[in-house]
Parts: sequence; C-alpha cells; structure tokens
Amino acid sequence: MDDVKKEWRERKRLKRKAIVVMTALSLFLMQNGAFAASSSVMFASSSAGVSTAADTADFEKPAEPKITKDEAVAKVRSLFPQLAGAQVQDVQLGNPNRYPPGNPNVWTIQWNYTKGTSSYGFNSAVDSLTGELLETSLFYPFDEGNEVYYPPKVSKEDALKLAKAFIGKAAPALPAGSLAPSDQMKYYKQALFGPVRYDFNFNVFVNGIKSSSEVVYVSMDGNGQVVSYHRNKFAGAYPPAAPKLSMDQARQKYFDAADLMLQYIPVYDSNSRDKTWFLGWAPPLLTEMSVDAETGEILNGFGEAIQPKEVKYLDIPAAGSVFAPAKGTGAGSLLTADEAAAAVQKVLRIPENRSLSSSILDRNEYGMSGTANRKIWRLQWSEQMKSPSPYPKQTTASVDAQTGQLLEFTIDGFRPIWQESQDEDQDKVQATINKEQAKAKAMQLINELYPDARLELLLVDPDPSAIYKEPKDSITFVFQRYYDGKPVVDDSVRLTLDASGQLIGYNVTRSGGLEKSAATLTARVSKDKAAELYRDQTSYVLQYRVYGGFYTEREFVKPKLKLVYIRENKNAGDPNRYVLDASNGQWRTTFTDTASSGEAPMVYPKDIKGHWAQKDLETLVQYQILKLDSDGMLKPDDAITLGDWINMMAYAVNPGYVNSYSYRDSSDASGQFRDVDAKSPYYAASQWFIQNKWLDPVKTPVLKPEQPLTRELLAELLVSIVKYNKLAGYLQQPLPFKDANQITNKGAVAIAVSLGLFSREADKFYPKHKVTKAQAATVLMNLVRLQGKLDQRIT
Repeated sequence: MDDVKKEWRERKRLKRKAIVVMTALSLFLMQNGAFAASSSVMFASSSAGVSTAADTADFEKPAEPKITKDEAVAKVRSLFPQLAGAQVQDVQLGNPNRYPPGNPNVWTIQWNYTKGTSSYGFNSAVDSLTGELLETSLFYPFDEGNEVYYPPKVSKEDALKLAKAFIGKAAPALPAGSLAPSDQMKYYKQALFGPVRYDFNFNVFVNGIKSSSEVVYVSMDGNGQVVSYHRNKFAGAYPPAAPKLSMDQARQKYFDAADLMLQYIPVYDSNSRDKTWFLGWAPPLLTEMSVDAETGEILNGFGEAIQPKEVKYLDIPAAGSVFAPAKGTGAGSLLTADEAAAAVQKVLRIPENRSLSSSILDRNEYGMSGTANRKIWRLQWSEQMKSPSPYPKQTTASVDAQTGQLLEFTIDGFRPIWQESQDEDQDKVQATINKEQAKAKAMQLINELYPDARLELLLVDPDPSAIYKEPKDSITFVFQRYYDGKPVVDDSVRLTLDASGQLIGYNVTRSGGLEKSAATLTARVSKDKAAELYRDQTSYVLQYRVYGGFYTEREFVKPKLKLVYIRENKNAGDPNRYVLDASNGQWRTTFTDTASSGEAPMVYPKDIKGHWAQKDLETLVQYQILKLDSDGMLKPDDAITLGDWINMMAYAVNPGYVNSYSYRDSSDASGQFRDVDAKSPYYAASQWFIQNKWLDPVKTPVLKPEQPLTRELLAELLVSIVKYNKLAGYLQQPLPFKDANQITNKGAVAIAVSLGLFSREADKFYPKHKVTKAQAATVLMNLVRLQGKLDQRIT
C-alpha cells in the first residue's frame, strides 16, 4: 500500500507541475514545436497515452469490437518475435486498473514472462476497431547475453528506415507520407556505454496538416529490433482543412494582439542545474498565442480565448503586515521543525483535526527561494481518518529553514481524483467572498508571505496562460517577478484561495544568480526593430491542436480539437530558435546543446586531423564527452587530471549524470570526498563513481581531483570499473616491463593490459607518465569495445 500511495503522490506531483503550475516557458515551447509531441502525450486523457478521446462520452460508450481479442494478441505476436516465450495472462476491453480510464475501444493485453523464479509483466494495447497497435513496451530479460554495444549492428540511418517499416505494419491505416520525423529527440543524448538504443518520434499529418495529438514513438535496439512502441491517437473526428482565416489574416491577428516585451529569459543547460540569461524581445512572458483558424480568436496554450492587450500588471498595495524573517534556535541558527511549523501557522490556518505528522530537513536544490542549496523544511500535517485509508487528508508545506519563508503549500494536494470526488459533498466550501475580495485577500497574503513583495512582484490580471476558467470553489492569482523593471521568465508565485478566502495552494519559483548576470546584459535592438524582425522572419502554419483531455485538481477538462495557426520562425535555420536576443537581433533557443533541425555534418576540431588517435577523439567529440575550447580546438596532447577523467567517464555512461545527485552537507563525509563539495565541477561525477563503487570515500576520503592522471592511477580506476578490484589485489606476480619496479599496484596494471585497455607494444609501462586527452580517449574507447565481453555491465 505504501508503494501505491507513493506512486499516486508522484503522479499528483507531476500533474500539479504539468497542469496547475505550468510555466509560461513550457507553453511557449509547446507552441514552437520543441516539445509539442511530448506535450500532447502529457495532456492525453489516458494515463498511458494510448489515445485522446474526443469527449467524455467516448469513455462511457465503447463500440462493438471489430477485432477479436485473439486477433489482437496475434497482431502483437506478429510484430514482436521476442514474445515467443511470453504468456498471455489476461485480455480486457478498455483500460483496467488505470485512472483516468482512457479510450474504452482498446484491447489491453497483459503479458507474463517467467524465467526461473522471476516473473515479468507488461501490457500491450490494440485498437479494437481498427486492429492498430497502440502500445507495447517489452520488459523482461530477452536480450540477456545478446545486447548490442558500440558499434551497433544497425546504423541510425538504417534504424530509421526499419522504424518506418514497423509503423507501416503496426498502423497500416496511416496513409503513406503522413509521418514526419520530429526533431524533438535531439535533446536526448545517447550514452556511449550500455546497449545501443535508438529512439524516434514521428509527427502525424492529417489532411496534410500536422496534428499535435498524433505522435508515434518507436524505440529500437542495436540489432534493429523494436522494443517499445507507442501511438498517441485522437479518437474523435477531424474537421476538414478548410480554415476561414488566411495565413496573412492570422499573422495580422497575431501582431495586432502581441505587444513585445523586453524580458530576462533563462537558457537551460541539459548537462547541469545551472542556467544562463539573456535579454530578449518576446510576447508577454513567453505566453503561447495561437490563432483559431475558424473564429480568429487568440488562444493560449490550453485553448482558451484571451485578450493579451487587456492583461494588466498591477502593483501590490502597501500593507500593515509584511514578511518578517523568523529566528531559529536550531543548529547553525536554523529553524527547528516546530519553529518552521509555527512560522506557517502564524500566517495560515491548518485544519484543527490535523497534526504535524512528518518533518524532513532537505535541500532546496533548484533555488526556489533564490538561493540554491539552502536548507528547507518539508512539513506534513495529517488527519486521523475514522476508517483506514491509503489517502489521508493532508496539508503540506515547504519552508526556508533559515528565514521561515513559505515556498510551497497545499491542502489535500496528493489525493487521487476519485477520492476527492467521494469527499466532494462533505468538503464543499460555502462561497463567502467575491473575486474582488479574493484579490484583496491575495494581495494581503503575498505581502505577508513573500519578502519585499511590493518591490519584486506584480499581479498578472487576468492570467493569459490560465489552464481553464476558474471553478466556482477556488481562484488562482499569478504574481510575476520583475527585476530592474523587466519580467523574469519562469519566476512567479501562484496563490490559490478557496471560496471562503482560505489559502489552499501556494508555489514560489524564483531563480538565483540573475542579479549577477543582469549586470552584463544590454539591449541594443529597439522594440520597433524587434517587431520588424518578428513580422519579417516569422510565419504562421496550420495545425490541428487538441486542448483539454486531462484532469485538473478538481475536474476533467473535456478535450476539444481545433484548427489553429501556430507561429514559426522561418529564417533561423532551426525552428526552435524563436526568441529574439535583444543584444544582437539573433534568434535564440532556451535550451543549450541543440543541434540543427537538419542532419548537419559534425564539425570536428582541426587540431585532431591526422592525429594518431583521430578516430577515437572524433567519437568522443560526437558524443559530447570531449568539448572544444573557445577557439574550436581540442588540444589532444594536453595532459588531463583525475577530475577530467571521472567527468569523461561519468558522461560516457550517463549524459544526464549531473542531474542525478542532490547536495550533501560538507559535514557528512560518509558519502562523499572531503575535498569535493557541491560547488566543485567534479561533485556529480564523484558521486556517480561512489554509487557505482568505482571509488570509495571511506578508503580514500580525499580525492584530489586536480592531481594529474597517471597511467598507473588510470589502470587502478579501470580495474574498479570492470569490478576486478579483489582480483587485482591477488595478482601481484612480476610484470613483463622493464620499469615494473616503479609500479605499485601490479595487479591493476596486469589486468588493464591483459584486457587490451593499454597498448603492449613497448617494453615499458611508464606508470608515472601523465595521461593526455588523446590517450584517455583511446583507453576509454578500448573500454567501450570491451562491453559484452565482460561478466558484468559497465553502467
């Protein structure tokens, strides 16, 4: 039951982030195609993304199946030969054990595979009306011992052809030419280690027009076998592609409504938690604005008609009570759990029948309160239920442990929809305030909860990115952060009141480090020039968009399909470069490490051409394990440090390793090295090495990452990676090197040389010699090619 509760908490948390606290940036990304495919999946009515129903009626009135369950099973088996040893455990019409239920016109097949005492289960979904495969993700050890590592048997180009051929069999009803590969996956980085996997996303065109709700995803191994397939399919009917507005009319509608604003815009780095900033000209707060091709209305990211020019940014009035930092009596003058709880209860009401049930001192890793890595208290008040329930009523809060500032607050924020609906009647709040009174209450609360609210925040009224019209029992207010008179994209406060004026939801998003960056940013492009560039270099294209089809905190939002015009950048070479840099008039993206939307050839540094390690160096540059300097050079013969090597190795195994580790206190030396704290560029990689037991901070509490990497030290690290540490300690026989007497760890060197990780051409090993970038690249690639020949994976 704890696992079920944990799963629903995570789902609720993701739903809250995706729906209730959706940032303006993500909406803008949806508009411009960077994540349009994933966004449509996220908002699909089925939790598995099998299909998007046209109306709630589609959930309740399944049609008579035209495909039998046996035919559905046979369809899946014909597509996946790996299922030869799998048994069908159950087949049901609809989506059993899922909430929300999704499209009922689906055969859900439950597979089971048994190996020894282990059992593996997974599902497939087949359209019961058309026989199309909608979903299968294989989960069992079919590939054990047969994995394909680098280099793969099937190239990426051939894999793409095989993926298209597979779709033709899985969904033969899709017309030829209706699929177009999406460039979304360019944000995904393939690891150099581990089994090779190719992931492809395809956009589906209906009536010759891209449909944001139709996405096909195929994942394939290095043998060319499909291991995962997913189709997000709209279950309703498409209107004909006959817009009432022309593209020129849509352009005019857009530019009549859009009033460019100079904004501080973040650039997110997929390799770190840090972000950089630039000043950009963009529509207000990067709010998505599309044009309804039928009505000419301006729509936001959720299909709601908006009037951008009517949006006001209101000052927060002076108040008698403002935020005052609390003083703690705990260690380091931090608040204790009780003091943090008291800071919350001083301003907000906790239901009388709820008591503090959990308090965890954690780290604010992402700088929610403006300072990354500050400690926060995560508090929870629970209600004692009359009858046992896995979903007790709860109030949760996150509080800055140093100041007592409230960062997050929810009432019953993790209860599943069905539980909330059961309690709806008894929990219904009687309306006692109108909207203007609620606004006054919100202004009062923001002064009390947010430091210097009047100096930093403005109320956005009405919120142009609202997901849906406010229900009668609650209302949400959005306060936008400003710095130096300019809005800061993604930094805001969302505050939700119930019908009686009580706070039921609160979330602060505030970036740290902007002040330092802002001092170097200058706008050299005027607003008039920016508007001219937007007019000349952007166009509008038709697209089918599905809005709704998801659950909010309190209700199901019915899906609706619309034919709309979406703005695209036509001259930037990359459709994801959609924000105008105010310093130089160039189009920018808000993510780093993005390649061209076309398959542009890789550009390699000039100083590795003709180098003895050119091929290995090119591979590491291609996988972004080695980065070029500001002059576009690699300097392959420069010596590297121990820290450089662990960063290279961690990235080769997991390109996202930087985001895998949270901060630890420097006082807690049991799980880290004493000389590597969270500010160190080697912190995340060192934690990766510790987790994989490639380094042991107990045996070696000081890492010294800046020390030169010698050949013997590299040999020791390699032996740890291939898990032969004990064998290395046992093997201490003489080595066939003239300088063997200089080698301390003879077993490690013997194993590393025997495995072919080092060259054996010379009669010396040179254990004290520093390792160059080129030598490290060759050793790493030797290790890559060793995969599949060892008794354990390098992961």
